[in-house]
Amino acid sequence: FALGLDRTVEVPRWGAVPYDIAYGGNFYAVVELDKLGIEFDRANKNEIMAAGLAISAAINDQDLPVHPDNPEIAGCHHVYMAAPGSTAGHSRHAMVIEPGMFDRSPCGTGTSARMAQLHARGQLPLDTDFVNESFIGTQFTGRLIAEDNADDLTTVTPTITGRAWVTGTAQYMLDPR
Repeated sequence: FALGLDRTVEVPRWGAVPYDIAYGGNFYAVVELDKLGIEFDRANKNEIMAAGLAISAAINDQDLPVHPDNPEIAGCHHVYMAAPGSTAGHSRHAMVIEPGMFDRSPCGTGTSARMAQLHARGQLPLDTDFVNESFIGTQFTGRLIAEDNADDLTTVTPTITGRAWVTGTAQYMLDPR
């Protein structure tokens, strides 16, 4: 669901930053990267990271998002930095995650939040493919399959397809003593 559209937060160094806030399993601020004057290029990763972390901190200080049904879920720890030219059909982004990481995947919960945000803006109807592309070019295809309007909140049900590879396994043992 989209918690808020067309919000603005004051961010040191970047000034007034417009953003939308959506939930897809976590809260995500969606920011248009070109509004910050930063080019979408991996060579600018440090500046993109600094901006994303500063935006997240400012949102949490000035406009803390809180889940309407579960107040224990609060805070924005992910910033979806949308690349110029992103549309409701194909969006490219750098996903900045506290305390200072990029998501190499297109981000499943982030894809869900982005689709909810686009749907709330009237840009992504149900049963329409949405391609979400990460900072390194990996892609998920999402689709909204249902909408519910209850308690003055419009929620959507997403589906996501894509590819993933197992890159490691771990086994943990607990000594019964």
